[in-house]
Amino acid sequence: MKIRHARLLLSSAFILAGSALMAPQTLAQTVDVPFSGTVPGACSFGVPVAGTLQLDNAGNNAGKRLFTQNPGQVAITCSQPVNISVSPPTSSNAISPASQSSNVVVGSGANSGATAGTPSTPLALTNAGTDNLEVRMTHVDNNILAAGTYDFQVTLTVVP
Repeated sequence: MKIRHARLLLSSAFILAGSALMAPQTLAQTVDVPFSGTVPGACSFGVPVAGTLQLDNAGNNAGKRLFTQNPGQVAITCSQPVNISVSPPTSSNAISPASQSSNVVVGSGANSGATAGTPSTPLALTNAGTDNLEVRMTHVDNNILAAGTYDFQVTLTVVP
């Protein structure tokens, strides 16, 4: 019986060794799976904070000139560098455009200088991210301004 067990053990060893030699060898392999995505150029304005105007009571324009007391503010977030163009202020109080001149300056921190009017100069925002813009304006009328509330809007437009 010992011989039989020895033969069985020896046969099993040969079968096992033969199986290992005949089995296909596996090699470790790697592969990189690529991904890509496109981020479109986009900008969004935050909620604007209204500026306030003050009446000039001195000099040649006394009673005719409104100027920025507190600048208007708005944040803009862009995914690419852009230019901001500025439109001259419009008034919802039916002030005659023929009897006025208006000036607007928009800036972001140390980077200021966008202007509206003739000629207009866009404000270059050179980095992607968020910029906090300040809007200042001046309005001069040919006549003494009547008592009342004067409302203006300045339109900022993103230009790629």
